Amino acid sequence: MALAAQQIDCRGCGAKVDIHTGMRMKTFVCEYCGSVCDNEKVVAVQKAQDAREKYRPWSHLRLGMKAKLLGHEYQIVGRIRVEEKDWHWDEWFLMAETGFPIFLQEDEGEFAIFRVYYPTLPVDPRELHKGDKVKLDKKGTKMKVKERGKAKIAFIEGELTWTARPGEKFKYLDGRKKDTRFSVEWSREEIQFLRGERRSAKKIYSLFGITEPVPPVPDDDDWD
Repeated sequence: MALAAQQIDCRGCGAKVDIHTGMRMKTFVCEYCGSVCDNEKVVAVQKAQDAREKYRPWSHLRLGMKAKLLGHEYQIVGRIRVEEKDWHWDEWFLMAETGFPIFLQEDEGEFAIFRVYYPTLPVDPRELHKGDKVKLDKKGTKMKVKERGKAKIAFIEGELTWTARPGEKFKYLDGRKKDTRFSVEWSREEIQFLRGERRSAKKIYSLFGITEPVPPVPDDDDWD
């Protein structure tokens, strides 16, 4: 079942834009003029068609698609393209009718489903470095930090329940243990912990009912 939509006016061109996250919406992008808006004003402008082509995802996922994930029906309502030097990835934002959000990360031909995570033990990502091991909970679950870096938001589409804009920079670290994933993203204003699990591209395509073949995994040159 699709999420109920309500229409609001684009702050840039006045077009009617469908919103699915209701009062929780903090950022939305007009599909017609490319304006990135918060609840009151335009904070950036993306060249709508040109930007969608330049930052098109590797997969066949698109806004509006639905799948049953983690026991609930979810719909894709937003996406951000994140860039770091010669590397990039996509973070899809999904919402259920229950109002509970999840993130689907698409990175170098692989996927991971993330949920917001609140550590039961103190974790300061600023003190962690590549190779460090992090104790995630009182059970002693440990995760090894595989990546740490600085990135920026290059492109936004759809809607988000937090304030974001193209060019916004943040720091991150990623950890993993077999198929389990752990991620932290932070800036001066906020910090977000995420915990999730890897999913194969074929599994994601099956869950979303995508019939097109999974594209070949891009080589390093394709990510420049």
